Amino acid sequence: MKRNIYILVLWGLAIFSWTAFEMRETTVSMVYILIGVIALTLPRNASYVTAAVVILTYLIIDLTTEPGSLESILLVASNYIGIFVMMWAFRIKNEATALSKLHYQQLSIVHAELEQAHVELQEAHLKLEEATVDSLRFAVLEERSRIARDIHDSIGHGLTSVIVQLQALPYVIKANSDEADATVRSVLEVARNCLKDVRKVVHEMAEDGTDSGIIALKSLVKQVQEQSGLPIKFTSSSTLTLWEHYLSEALYRILQEALTNVIRHAEASRVLVSIQEVDTDIVMTISDDGKFNAQDIVRPGFGMNGMKTRCERLQGTFEFHPIYPHGMMLTIRLPLRSNVTERENMSG
Repeated sequence: MKRNIYILVLWGLAIFSWTAFEMRETTVSMVYILIGVIALTLPRNASYVTAAVVILTYLIIDLTTEPGSLESILLVASNYIGIFVMMWAFRIKNEATALSKLHYQQLSIVHAELEQAHVELQEAHLKLEEATVDSLRFAVLEERSRIARDIHDSIGHGLTSVIVQLQALPYVIKANSDEADATVRSVLEVARNCLKDVRKVVHEMAEDGTDSGIIALKSLVKQVQEQSGLPIKFTSSSTLTLWEHYLSEALYRILQEALTNVIRHAEASRVLVSIQEVDTDIVMTISDDGKFNAQDIVRPGFGMNGMKTRCERLQGTFEFHPIYPHGMMLTIRLPLRSNVTERENMSG
């Protein structure tokens, strides 16, 4: 607005010098400059209006003062219009160049930010993978500690009872033979129970000794069950092969995400987790009795898409479908042996 006023003031001074001192040639030359300034500096609509006012004012004054030179006056007016169009085109070109430079600078900044974000995501991914490995190791240690506690609490207590009763047996025999028979029967019963507990622990250790992955999955289920209060039943094949570490890690992460989704969204009262080896694949299913039914539309979120992507990286499959009358089942199928390239992608 201020520029518009300044230009009109200058034009008014030019008109005054023209009419007062008959400085037509100087005024004509000044109008060329004013038209250029108008085209280069004023906003679009304001430049149109101001240029039109200046040119029309020139035509009126010149026709009034020089009525015999119409062609000369129109020629000058057309020159003014030509100057305006030329300066306006020059202005548009400069603005387009400046805008392109600005866009390039903004794109460079965005590109740099994206590169930085990519680096940070890679670092976060590596930290997450390291945290998962630590979780697997912790789960194995926790399961071994549980077995040690079982041995100490059940078998240790039973053997202590056997020792105490055997130490007292000679005195009991001397005092009362009938009571000695009962003591012997009690010792035998305790010894049988201890043997049964030993076999149970050995059987569990034999199952879990094939792969730390199954231990980690069991520990994860127990941990989630204790923290959430949600009953979770875990079953697996009686015999399992030795899993590669990347498979154990993938199954652990998928099960962790699946149980988290059930707790957050399903409103389930129980969950069943099953691990089976079918031919050359590991098949893990997670089913719940939550609110989902066949009529519901599932829009996979970040967690479910992440599980699917993890399966596809290992050349596996990820499926989900409703359970009658309500609930959902996830089926994860991973090959026991995958390409080396896929393993490297998974670990990297």
